[in-house]
Amino acid sequence: MNLIPIEHKIFDHDNYPYRVFLSYDKDDVEDARLLFDRLRRLHLRPVWDHHTPAGWRFLDEIKKKIDHSHVFIPFLTRKSKRSTWVNHEIGYAMGRNVPVLPLSLGPLPEGMARELEAVVAKDMQTLLRRLTRGRIKRLVKDAEAAAVYECADLADTRTDEIIKHCKQVEAFTSNHRQPLRHVAAFGSFSIPVDPNDPIWKWRDANKLLSPERRERLSKERRKLEAYAKRFGCDLVLYPTLKKLTKRRVQTRKRVLQSFLQSMQVAGTPVRVAFDKRGLDENLIIVGDWFLVESFTPRDEGYRHTTITNHAPTVLKRIEAFDRQFEKCKWLSPEKAIRRLEKSFRTIL
Repeated sequence: MNLIPIEHKIFDHDNYPYRVFLSYDKDDVEDARLLFDRLRRLHLRPVWDHHTPAGWRFLDEIKKKIDHSHVFIPFLTRKSKRSTWVNHEIGYAMGRNVPVLPLSLGPLPEGMARELEAVVAKDMQTLLRRLTRGRIKRLVKDAEAAAVYECADLADTRTDEIIKHCKQVEAFTSNHRQPLRHVAAFGSFSIPVDPNDPIWKWRDANKLLSPERRERLSKERRKLEAYAKRFGCDLVLYPTLKKLTKRRVQTRKRVLQSFLQSMQVAGTPVRVAFDKRGLDENLIIVGDWFLVESFTPRDEGYRHTTITNHAPTVLKRIEAFDRQFEKCKWLSPEKAIRRLEKSFRTIL
């Protein structure tokens, strides 16, 4: 596996490569290509319908691209104004609360988009000059619209949703270097990789999980680990829970140690902070693609989970995570492994 080197830096809007979805009419493709190239020169990541992951239905693929975009740009001309597809895409983006920046060669937005402030020009060269990184950044930073969330009330549903969203991320071709961020007592990496591993007996001795449940949880672990091994991870942990027996705590720590050792062998960038936030939160942010936040812990798993891939919201949570993480005394995997050895009851 070719690992992409990770540079741990504080989040920076000025240099962030936002994903920008470009909507246009096929008859305007040459001008749309000029906009695409302009976005790339601005160090942004333009997305359009030429990027089609294999096996996705066209409509589903377009929706997923818009869902994961930081900004949606409709290119308005006399032709695109009459385009059913362009108008559908504008409506979908607005319905998903994705920030919208219309670029127009004359026609102004209509219908739902009438209230939007458009960048208007009489010719392409002027329009290209008026398309600036500053406009894109302001839209993302000032995005106040509420994110669209999915809710998973049950532990099984939570696991299925994590797997589903990880599969979507796998289908995208972006190699943007954003690590996995995770806050939890033990975290998803205390789950055995193999659903048939005998360690399950000791990990959940009081309430043995069904084979189906173990399979789901193991698949969640494998999906998250595959991402972490490629892009690195920052973990905030506090591996102890009052309701767990010593044996269950020890077993989960051993699985965590095994994960950290495998990351060491792979040479993957990992930072571990032991902090009491891990007792109060359960948060997973996969790259800048989606976040999962759970409440109400139960023996069988977390309930009351919210999931969103609303890109501006995910970025805001990344900013908050990074600010808090930099205040922690984080450890390398080697030091974190030794720290886990110290005690069964507490690590602090």
